[in-house]
Amino acid sequence: MLFNRCNDENLLLMARSQNPDAFYALTKRYFDMRHTLYQQASAPLAKMFDAWDLNHAFFTAFNSSIRSFELGQGSFHAYMVKALRNAMIRDAEKLHLFKGPKTISLDEENEHGTLHDVVPAKGEDPRMYVNYLEEARAYGKAKETLSEEVLQVARLRLDGCKFKEIAEILSISPRRASHDFKLYEEAVSKIVIKGK
Repeated sequence: MLFNRCNDENLLLMARSQNPDAFYALTKRYFDMRHTLYQQASAPLAKMFDAWDLNHAFFTAFNSSIRSFELGQGSFHAYMVKALRNAMIRDAEKLHLFKGPKTISLDEENEHGTLHDVVPAKGEDPRMYVNYLEEARAYGKAKETLSEEVLQVARLRLDGCKFKEIAEILSISPRRASHDFKLYEEAVSKIVIKGK
């Protein structure tokens, strides 16, 4: 059978049916494009690691994804990108690659300042806004329109992906990706105005 013509989901189904050739083909396909996956997951995070640690994050995410991905629930590729990003974040935390406090209160001032103080000034890395909004969303402080998809689109767009590429990764239309990015930009503009 020519596995290179099979899509990821079919290879995964065959691999789960104990077909070692399908498992090898899927593993090789993703291992060969791991550098692209690192960039899609988060280019700034990828720059923090050496090759050994990046490969560790890759295999952690890949093994987790092949076990937990639900067939018929979207794109395996998009699922893998998200799992890889999460693995890279966990590994960066374990290796103490992040500087400063991990979290701050969203409701009150503390010795690190208010939440608005973590919002970057103009000219700083725009990816910080995504991190801010993810934290706010996790604590129920962001609008309902800021879904996980909106934040994934924003992260991929800020990493240099075109809307067409984002659409393929997340299994959505380019128009929807563009709309999601506009929702993200609206949220950021409100933060900047509030934070002044």
